[in-house]
Amino acid sequence: VVLMTFFPWIMLLPGAAAAQIRALGGAVPRAFLFAWLIPTFVVMSLVATKLPHYILPIFPALALAVGALVSLPRREFGVHELRWLAIGRWLAITVGMALAVALIAAPWLHLLAAWDLPPRLAKNIARIPALPGLVGPLLASAVILGWMVLLAAQQQRTLRLNAAAATLASAMGVWYVVAAWQALPVLERFKLSKPLAEMIRARTDAGVPVMVCGYDEASLHFYLDRGPIRTLDPSALAAWAAADGSGVLVTTAERWTEAKPIVAAAAVEVIASVDGINVANGSLLHLVAVGRRLPR
Repeated sequence: VVLMTFFPWIMLLPGAAAAQIRALGGAVPRAFLFAWLIPTFVVMSLVATKLPHYILPIFPALALAVGALVSLPRREFGVHELRWLAIGRWLAITVGMALAVALIAAPWLHLLAAWDLPPRLAKNIARIPALPGLVGPLLASAVILGWMVLLAAQQQRTLRLNAAAATLASAMGVWYVVAAWQALPVLERFKLSKPLAEMIRARTDAGVPVMVCGYDEASLHFYLDRGPIRTLDPSALAAWAAADGSGVLVTTAERWTEAKPIVAAAAVEVIASVDGINVANGSLLHLVAVGRRLPR
């Protein structure tokens, strides 16, 4: 997670760690940074769940370590620091080029659905939406990332660390502008919770209770603006469908298809359906909202 989310500064991070180990910036700053970094990283690596944002508290310390490296005079670098700077350089090139290739390929991945693929892979590929509006922004993003890592790597190799840091900072600033101005408005169309919530609210009164089964994201609670929204166990689908009174269930299309034979005689109907990306984990989903005993 650190290698991916601290990109592109991973180009300087291994060298920064090597410099801190030798206390090139002083013993007190090293003790301060290590006391910040090591306990947090170890504890968050030992906990059962390992969500990416758990280690965000160490990022300011990582940034301070990189800043300390950039501020060091060249004459203080030894073989140890040069070796780790080379490792960081190739790490950044590898991750950056992989990201660039992924950005270029993303708008065309849905075409793989026509290939003869294993069933499970073909099912996941079929869920990938066509992203024609993203071709330009993603291509621009790929060019920015590729140019950035190659130029900064050359500057880092010749120990022009201030220039490398300036290249990384300025290029990422441009990248964020491109993403916010061009890519994010297109990706907004593929979010799940907002359009689904709007369709549910248009079809039901505010007093109709909503339950979820297989999809319980905070964004759905926010956009529905009604509650409490409780979670339904899959084994209770039949009981929910047969219950009295109006209600809405949000679930995946696959789970609802499996439940259809069980609830065939119940007064239920699909009132909303949406395909998109679950932003929380990047998964592709087809969601349905099932209404029970709703007025026509």
